[in-house]
Amino acid sequence: MELKKAAAALGTTRIMGKMESARLTTADTGLADLLGDLERYQSSMTEGIQKMLAMSRCIERDADRLL
Repeated sequence: MELKKAAAALGTTRIMGKMESARLTTADTGLADLLGDLERYQSSMTEGIQKMLAMSRCIERDADRLL
C-alpha cells in the first residue's frame, strides 16, 4: 500500500509539473525532460508494484495449500 501511495504521489507531482511547464512557455527550464523521466519512472514503478502484487497472491495461494 505504501508503494501505491508513493506512485500516486508521483503521478500528482507529474501532473502538477506539466501544468507548471505549460504556464512557463517562455523559459526553457528543462522541466519537460524531467517530467518525461518522472513519467518513465512512475510507469516502471507501477509495473513493478503490479508484479509484486501478483507474486504475493501466488505466495498466499501456495501457503493456503500447504496449510
